[in-house]
Amino acid sequence: MEYICVIGIDPGLKGGCTIIENGKFSVFCIPTIQKIVNKKKKNIYDLKKIVEILKPYSNKSVLYVIETQGVRMGEGSVSAMTIGKGFGQLLGVAMALGFEVVEVGAARWKKHFPQLNTPSIIAKKEQMSELRKNGKLLKEKNDKKLNTKELEKLSRQIKLEAKKAAIELVKKDYPDIDLLVKRTESDGLAESILIAKFGLENQDLLNFKE
Repeated sequence: MEYICVIGIDPGLKGGCTIIENGKFSVFCIPTIQKIVNKKKKNIYDLKKIVEILKPYSNKSVLYVIETQGVRMGEGSVSAMTIGKGFGQLLGVAMALGFEVVEVGAARWKKHFPQLNTPSIIAKKEQMSELRKNGKLLKEKNDKKLNTKELEKLSRQIKLEAKKAAIELVKKDYPDIDLLVKRTESDGLAESILIAKFGLENQDLLNFKE
C-alpha cells in the first residue's frame, strides 16, 4: 500500500514531528506546556496542540512512524515511567485519528542512513563491546562499578555524537529546512525528518521493528 502522507515522530519533550505529503516537508517541535507538580514546574505534552497539528490528516491514508522508547543505561524508574506515559499518549492520538501506526527502533531507522555511523561512533561502540566483555571477568565490586561508569560515559558520548550527525545530515540534504529552536539546532527536529524519510522509503514494509 502506498500512503498519501508519512509522519515521522521523534518522541520526547524536545522531540519533533515531520509530515511529508506530496514531497513537501512540514516540521514541528512536539508541543509542550508547563504544569505544577509538587510545587515544581514540569513540562508535559500539549495534547490539544498535538491533535490540532495531526487532525487535518485524519481523513487521509497516513503512515505514522514513531521511534520506540525504552529504558536507557543509567536512567531512573521515574524518568522511564514519564517517557513511557508520553510515548503511550503519542500512540493513542495517532490511533484515534485512524493512522497506520508503526513503531521502529532507533537502530533500525538509523541503519537506513549509514552516514550517521561516523568513525568516532564506530570506535566508541567497539570500546563499549570490549568493556562489556572485560566486565564479565571482573570480580571486585569497585572494578565492576568503574566499568559500568565508563560504559555509561561512552553511551552518553555516542548519543550526543549521533544527534550531531543527524543534524549535519539533514542540513546537507535539506538546507532549506530550519532546525533552529531558540537559536539552537534541534536534534529532535532532525531525527523526526529522518524517521519520516525512512518511513517514506520503506512503505512496503509493515513491520519495521528490529
